[in-house]
Amino acid sequence: MQPTPPSPERADGEDLVVATFNHEENGMGDPGRRRAAYALLAQHGVHLLFRQEMPDADRAQHAVMYEAEAALGLRGWLGEGSATAVFADPNVFVPLGHWPAPWTGFKLAPTAVTLQLRDAGPDSTPLIAVSGHLNYAVPVLREIEAGWLTTFNDKRINLPSGHRRHAVMIGGLDGNSYPHRVTAQEPPLPQLDAIEDHPHRAHRSRIGPAGTRVMDQDPHETLHTAGIRDIATFLAQTTGARHPLDPTMLAYPAYGPDTRVDWLCASRHLLPVFHDVQVIDAQDLSDHNIIIARANRNGLARLLSELALTAA
Repeated sequence: MQPTPPSPERADGEDLVVATFNHEENGMGDPGRRRAAYALLAQHGVHLLFRQEMPDADRAQHAVMYEAEAALGLRGWLGEGSATAVFADPNVFVPLGHWPAPWTGFKLAPTAVTLQLRDAGPDSTPLIAVSGHLNYAVPVLREIEAGWLTTFNDKRINLPSGHRRHAVMIGGLDGNSYPHRVTAQEPPLPQLDAIEDHPHRAHRSRIGPAGTRVMDQDPHETLHTAGIRDIATFLAQTTGARHPLDPTMLAYPAYGPDTRVDWLCASRHLLPVFHDVQVIDAQDLSDHNIIIARANRNGLARLLSELALTAA
């Protein structure tokens, strides 16, 4: 059976909006800060949201998750240990499944949900939406965690339609590390001896090939090698625009200069439908900014349908 064509057809200019946001300690327990974050995200019409730092969202019968769902108009899934979450627009996506953490050693377990784009039809290639937060203190653990996250880019899914399809991955991460240098437009890496906080020097660096400390870029490189590409890097390379690579965490004396430690990533097959990435100032609410990517929604539907045909 051939995949069902995208339906209903949408205007070519209509976007699918994807975002990732580490909202520090989920608003530091302050309902007002949470409401302000929901309002900021809602301004941008987000259809798929990856969240990090969700402490206490599992308490009181998951009251904070229900609060977020109502405010955002999205359905939410909270990961193990209330560390991460995924939110998706039920008018845009059909949920097909919710994955456990692929490894018991995650300090902060990822959330992974299998979704199907409604526009692409019931036989189309599914998406595994992954929210991750890599280890803060131990570079070796970040490397291992990133390796396990790549397994979500290597799944076959049994669809309700009866077909079995290779899935593609899309995700938002706090990498607690730095992009590898695919493009010279990246913000400069911190200088180790300029970081005043000595524990932080150890947290964000590792021993390099020459036996000296280098800033940790391994998780980003691991994802890239596994075909899970940084959307901002892709757009900077292909369009020459600098704003996709704007810092996601601003300079702080103890931690060094502006850095880009948060990433929206997608399987390499999906990159052509993305046309913009913006970093939204959220410094009044968190120590991280929001990243928002926009994809042509019709183009994504056609792509997911075509990928299913290719793999059939």
